[in-house]
Amino acid sequence: MSEFPLQMFIDLVSFDQKTYALEDEIQVVQQEVENLEQSQGELVSEQDRLNQKMYDAKKRVDRAELDMKGLEQQEKNEKKRLDSVQNQKEYQSINKEIVTLKKKQHDYEETLILAWNKFETAKKEHELGNKKYEEKIKALYVLIEEKKQKIKTLQADLQDRIAQRDEKKKDVPGEWMEKYVLMRSRVANPVVPVIGGNCTACFYNLPPQDALELRRRKLLQCKGCYRFLYNDQSG
Repeated sequence: MSEFPLQMFIDLVSFDQKTYALEDEIQVVQQEVENLEQSQGELVSEQDRLNQKMYDAKKRVDRAELDMKGLEQQEKNEKKRLDSVQNQKEYQSINKEIVTLKKKQHDYEETLILAWNKFETAKKEHELGNKKYEEKIKALYVLIEEKKQKIKTLQADLQDRIAQRDEKKKDVPGEWMEKYVLMRSRVANPVVPVIGGNCTACFYNLPPQDALELRRRKLLQCKGCYRFLYNDQSG
């Protein structure tokens, strides 16, 4: 077999290895994008949690304020009733209710103050946390977009290589291609050089006759791992 198809075959193998490396790189970057998007989603969830915490705290304040106003209104209503009392007994009853309402207001002030304190704390956490999360989310967004652009560039390169492959394999014997495709489906490196008389994949020591055939630019299959072997001219 002439030297030309052997070299074309070796060149095709080298070309394919670079293509596989490009495909692997695309997968790595895609995984990085997924991880970054997950981190971004977690930050958004944490940001939503802070928003909800502040919202809930404000609702408790509003409810406490409303309850306090209700007590104040009840007191006002009872005081108005004093203007129309008919006897001492009725006056004492209303006055007793007013005193009770005042005590309820006094006791409820602690609840109202506590609600306001919790709201102020939640508001500060929201302001500080929201700024921090916004900065991180923005940084992740920029990084994600950069990696997505990188993926587009890599995919364009991959398409170019796929288009080039037909030209590179046209002078490779069909029998070699069939065996190469079959072996490639089983191992990542179906074609390896022989260095120092050994297969560089499984380290099988070639018989002298096989070593001679390789020096004559023949393509053989390793008897140890069945990979294609070629003579490494640098070895």
